[in-house]
Amino acid sequence: MASFALGCGGGAGGAGIERMATTTKITAPQQTKVASGTSLSFNIAVTSPGATPGGMVQLFDGTAALGSGLALTNGAASISTSLLTDGTHQISAKYLGDSGTLPSQSGAVSVTVTGTTTVGITTSPASSNSNVTFGLTIN
Repeated sequence: MASFALGCGGGAGGAGIERMATTTKITAPQQTKVASGTSLSFNIAVTSPGATPGGMVQLFDGTAALGSGLALTNGAASISTSLLTDGTHQISAKYLGDSGTLPSQSGAVSVTVTGTTTVGITTSPASSNSNVTFGLTIN
Protein backbone atom coordinates (compact mmCIF):
# COMPACT_ATOMS: atom_id res chain seq x y z
CA MET A 1 0.00 0.00 0.00
CA ALA A 2 1.46 3.33 -1.01
CA SER A 3 0.50 6.70 0.40
CA PHE A 4 1.93 10.18 0.05
CA ALA A 5 1.28 13.47 1.81
CA LEU A 6 2.36 17.07 1.38
CA GLY A 7 1.42 19.92 3.69
CA CYS A 8 0.67 23.59 3.41
CA GLY A 9 2.09 26.19 5.78
CA GLY A 10 -0.02 28.55 7.86
CA GLY A 11 -1.12 31.97 6.78
CA ALA A 12 -3.52 34.73 7.62
CA GLY A 13 -7.20 34.27 6.86
CA GLY A 14 -9.91 36.86 6.59
CA ALA A 15 -11.21 39.06 9.44
CA GLY A 16 -8.15 38.48 11.65
CA ILE A 17 -8.72 34.72 11.94
CA GLU A 18 -5.65 32.64 11.25
CA ARG A 19 -6.45 29.52 9.24
CA MET A 20 -4.67 26.32 10.26
CA ALA A 21 -2.22 24.45 8.02
CA THR A 22 -3.35 21.06 6.69
CA THR A 23 -1.81 17.88 5.36
CA THR A 24 -3.60 15.81 2.72
CA LYS A 25 -2.78 12.12 2.34
CA ILE A 26 -4.05 9.69 -0.30
CA THR A 27 -3.79 5.93 0.12
CA ALA A 28 -3.74 3.76 -2.99
CA PRO A 29 -5.39 0.37 -3.33
CA GLN A 30 -3.23 -2.61 -2.35
CA GLN A 31 -3.05 -3.63 -6.00
CA THR A 32 -1.64 -0.80 -8.10
CA LYS A 33 -1.63 -2.80 -11.35
CA VAL A 34 -5.11 -3.94 -12.36
CA ALA A 35 -7.08 -5.08 -15.38
CA SER A 36 -9.30 -2.63 -17.22
CA GLY A 37 -12.72 -2.29 -15.58
CA THR A 38 -11.46 -3.18 -12.09
CA SER A 39 -12.83 -1.00 -9.31
CA LEU A 40 -10.12 0.90 -7.42
CA SER A 41 -10.69 2.54 -4.02
CA PHE A 42 -8.76 5.57 -2.81
CA ASN A 43 -8.86 6.83 0.78
CA ILE A 44 -8.15 10.49 1.50
CA ALA A 45 -7.33 11.91 4.92
CA VAL A 46 -6.88 15.60 5.72
CA THR A 47 -5.39 16.54 9.08
CA SER A 48 -4.68 19.79 10.87
CA PRO A 49 -3.33 20.45 14.36
CA GLY A 50 -6.13 21.72 16.56
CA ALA A 51 -8.91 21.49 13.95
CA THR A 52 -10.86 18.87 12.03
CA PRO A 53 -10.92 19.94 8.38
CA GLY A 54 -14.30 20.14 6.67
CA GLY A 55 -15.25 21.11 3.17
CA MET A 56 -14.33 19.35 -0.05
CA VAL A 57 -11.52 17.31 -1.54
CA GLN A 58 -10.96 16.76 -5.28
CA LEU A 59 -9.31 13.72 -6.87
CA PHE A 60 -6.93 14.27 -9.83
CA ASP A 61 -5.34 12.09 -12.51
CA GLY A 62 -2.28 14.19 -13.26
CA THR A 63 -3.79 17.65 -13.81
CA ALA A 64 -7.26 16.41 -14.84
CA ALA A 65 -9.99 16.43 -12.19
CA LEU A 66 -11.76 13.09 -11.69
CA GLY A 67 -15.45 13.67 -11.12
CA SER A 68 -16.71 16.32 -8.75
CA GLY A 69 -15.47 17.22 -5.30
CA LEU A 70 -16.13 14.93 -2.35
CA ALA A 71 -17.30 16.15 1.03
CA LEU A 72 -15.05 15.30 3.97
CA THR A 73 -16.52 13.52 6.97
CA ASN A 74 -14.35 13.94 10.07
CA GLY A 75 -11.44 14.85 7.78
CA ALA A 76 -11.76 11.79 5.52
CA ALA A 77 -13.27 10.75 2.19
CA SER A 78 -13.22 7.60 0.04
CA ILE A 79 -13.90 7.10 -3.64
CA SER A 80 -14.06 4.02 -5.83
CA THR A 81 -13.80 4.11 -9.61
CA SER A 82 -13.58 1.61 -12.43
CA LEU A 83 -13.43 4.28 -15.15
CA LEU A 84 -9.65 4.74 -15.49
CA THR A 85 -8.44 4.05 -19.02
CA ASP A 86 -5.57 1.71 -19.92
CA GLY A 87 -2.18 3.13 -18.96
CA THR A 88 -0.37 4.56 -15.95
CA HIS A 89 -2.16 7.17 -13.86
CA GLN A 90 -0.78 9.55 -11.22
CA ILE A 91 -3.64 9.96 -8.75
CA SER A 92 -3.58 12.76 -6.16
CA ALA A 93 -6.04 14.57 -3.92
CA LYS A 94 -6.40 18.30 -3.33
CA TYR A 95 -8.12 19.60 -0.22
CA LEU A 96 -9.90 22.85 -1.04
CA GLY A 97 -9.79 24.32 2.48
CA ASP A 98 -12.54 25.74 4.63
CA SER A 99 -13.07 28.79 6.84
CA GLY A 100 -10.65 27.48 9.49
CA THR A 101 -8.10 25.49 7.45
CA LEU A 102 -5.86 26.10 4.45
CA PRO A 103 -5.88 24.07 1.21
CA SER A 104 -3.26 21.35 0.66
CA GLN A 105 -2.48 18.66 -1.88
CA SER A 106 -1.24 15.10 -1.50
CA GLY A 107 1.61 13.59 -3.44
CA ALA A 108 0.64 11.24 -6.26
CA VAL A 109 0.20 7.48 -6.14
CA SER A 110 0.83 5.54 -9.34
CA VAL A 111 -1.80 3.11 -10.66
CA THR A 112 -1.47 1.09 -13.87
CA VAL A 113 -4.53 -0.19 -15.73
CA THR A 114 -3.91 -2.92 -18.30
CA GLY A 115 -6.16 -3.88 -21.18
CA THR A 116 -7.64 -7.29 -21.62
CA THR A 117 -7.14 -9.57 -24.62
CA THR A 118 -9.64 -12.14 -25.84
CA VAL A 119 -8.34 -14.88 -28.12
CA GLY A 120 -10.56 -17.21 -30.12
CA ILE A 121 -9.15 -20.46 -31.51
CA THR A 122 -10.69 -22.46 -34.34
CA THR A 123 -9.24 -25.77 -35.51
CA SER A 124 -9.42 -27.23 -38.97
CA PRO A 125 -10.08 -30.00 -39.74
CA ALA A 126 -12.48 -30.56 -36.87
CA SER A 127 -12.00 -34.28 -36.84
CA SER A 128 -11.89 -36.05 -33.50
CA ASN A 129 -8.97 -38.20 -34.71
CA SER A 130 -6.65 -35.40 -35.76
CA ASN A 131 -3.99 -33.71 -33.65
CA VAL A 132 -3.99 -29.97 -33.49
CA THR A 133 -0.95 -27.94 -32.50
CA PHE A 134 -1.00 -24.22 -32.01
CA GLY A 135 1.16 -21.57 -30.41
CA LEU A 136 0.16 -18.34 -28.81
CA THR A 137 2.34 -15.43 -27.75
CA ILE A 138 0.92 -12.40 -25.92
CA ASN A 139 3.18 -9.46 -25.15
